Amino acid sequence: MVTFRLANEGQIRLRPVSPDDEPMIAEAFNTAPQETLLHRFFTPLRRLSSEQVRPLVMIDPVREVCGR
Repeated sequence: MVTFRLANEGQIRLRPVSPDDEPMIAEAFNTAPQETLLHRFFTPLRRLSSEQVRPLVMIDPVREVCGR
């Protein structure tokens, strides 16, 4: 986890995604405006299935994570 201090004295914390995040990620995509999904996926999507969300949360930290 990495914590950043903001100019307004606030903080944000970033952490790696985990399989437990799947429901939250699915909800975020499934409630996003249609235009946002079109710009992200370049195709009109109405919803993401769990098969489409799963690869987003099943990250191999050796192959798929960037260092800072």
